[in-house]
Amino acid sequence: MASDAKQSRVMLWTCPRSCSTAVQRSISHVEGGVFYYEPYTMAFHFGPDRKFQCEANRDERGELPSSYLTYDSSVNTFDWVKQTLEAKHQGASLVFAKDLAFCLGGTTNLPSGYRHSFLIRNPKKVIPSWRESQNDLKTEFTMEVAEEFKDVVMANSAGFKELFELFKYIQENVDPNPLWTPMT
Repeated sequence: MASDAKQSRVMLWTCPRSCSTAVQRSISHVEGGVFYYEPYTMAFHFGPDRKFQCEANRDERGELPSSYLTYDSSVNTFDWVKQTLEAKHQGASLVFAKDLAFCLGGTTNLPSGYRHSFLIRNPKKVIPSWRESQNDLKTEFTMEVAEEFKDVVMANSAGFKELFELFKYIQENVDPNPLWTPMT
């Protein structure tokens, strides 16, 4: 990976319903930054390697300033995301990406050259927020699809297990002191 010596690269890992989009929206105002919004999540849901097909809501994502939100689903593989994140971002002072740990698709897909950070929200807030979002889903999907979404996306741990496993992997193999922030 080629990067500018003055360029910071930060990857923010989290689980669903953790207020991470609000964090990214705040950071997206950094002048000269390049921002990626859930590129692994897009591969997980829409790319050729997808783990869950979820065509609904594809066009409902809000745009962030300087964010590369349009992903061509025909090429949006996990390898493509890694290569895109590792690519040269000429003139950018900051490359920032936010994603869900359970959508990474394996540690071999981790982009190199990034400072990995973790946003951890209290499960007592995550789970009720997730349940409320499920009520919204039930109006858009059939009950069968909503149940499959729950099984694939939230599994048994609401994404916390994968977030912890990724944190431990980063700590043991990439950076002994990854950044983490608990949110209440």
